[in-house]
Amino acid sequence: YEIGLGIPAEPLFRSDIKEGTYNIKALSGVGKIEIYSNLSNSEADITKYIEAPTTIKLKNKQYITITNVEISR
Repeated sequence: YEIGLGIPAEPLFRSDIKEGTYNIKALSGVGKIEIYSNLSNSEADITKYIEAPTTIKLKNKQYITITNVEISR
């Protein structure tokens, strides 16, 4: 699993990343991202399964959990 520029990560990685638009692609098969507005939430505000390359737009104070995807700007 990789995030961005080849930074290794656990299969599930939650990160506070900067506001902006990000390119997402599954590393193999189907990937998954979950977007949270608060780290204390146990349920994601948005869950998206990734099969084909796509983009997401994140706002300030959003957190993501990723599984089997590569994310870049």
